[in-house]
Amino acid sequence: MYKRQLETFLQVARLGSFSKAAQALYITPSAVIQQVNHLEEDFGAQLLVRTTHGVKLTPAGQLVYQEGQEMVRRSQALRARLAELSHPSVLTIGTGFLSQPQLFPELWAEYWDGKPAVPTRFVMMDLAPQEGEEIAILETVMFGCKPPLGAEPLPLCEVPLCLAAPPDHPLAGRKCLTCEDLRGVQVVTVRLESMHEQLSRLGEDLHSWGAEVILVDQYTTAVFNTCRVNGYLLQIPACWDALCIGMKAIPCAWDYKLPYGFYYRQQWLPAGAEGFLEDLRARAKSGKLPLGNLFSQAKFQG
Repeated sequence: MYKRQLETFLQVARLGSFSKAAQALYITPSAVIQQVNHLEEDFGAQLLVRTTHGVKLTPAGQLVYQEGQEMVRRSQALRARLAELSHPSVLTIGTGFLSQPQLFPELWAEYWDGKPAVPTRFVMMDLAPQEGEEIAILETVMFGCKPPLGAEPLPLCEVPLCLAAPPDHPLAGRKCLTCEDLRGVQVVTVRLESMHEQLSRLGEDLHSWGAEVILVDQYTTAVFNTCRVNGYLLQIPACWDALCIGMKAIPCAWDYKLPYGFYYRQQWLPAGAEGFLEDLRARAKSGKLPLGNLFSQAKFQG
């Protein structure tokens, strides 16, 4: 099977820009650049000419682009044929600490509307599931949680970023936090390399506002407990408020948001489940999916 770096390179070549490819792939520009650099090292050839206006293919890059598209096509065709040999009859939903289905149950029931639905099962998974795992759909904030290999994104709405505070923190009683409130305050967030672009910008703003930023590799229960015990604020998407046991999620006076939705793997979708995703995609595109305020910061006020 082809490497993920090749898929990233093809996206950069199509769009002519690292940043545009990053937006299309829901990863950071630095991650895109890193993957392309690794691919060039593997091939021992320069594939792109970097300019201030974007990127251009070198002769070697043009060859890799042409052959790479065929590799991807053949790989996808092979996956489809293998799926036909053992098409699943049960829809498998991945669930974990940061990937708990909050939208799926209601949307799934609404789609079938009392008709016999495709059987479903939920399985616990790691933060980085392997290709062999039969997870068909993963519901998550689209950053920091590596999607299943071969998965496609289906963003449905946006989730505002907020700060979680221990109950005895001086700011815990606030209805809304401003940049002035954060001067000299310790705020925990994930490292820039694993961030979405919105989080990267917010991290820069936190520094400029005078906050003491503490970086961690990823969000874990240990990080949540450390913040609660040591009195740190924790930067989180608003939909994670239930995960912050013993802490309070507080809205913030900024407009930073992250995409939220499903990652899905076509080859593991049972017959009937494809229609569910197509319906969601069409409704989300037309603005008829009433999810815009589902994770509104207003739900945390009170």
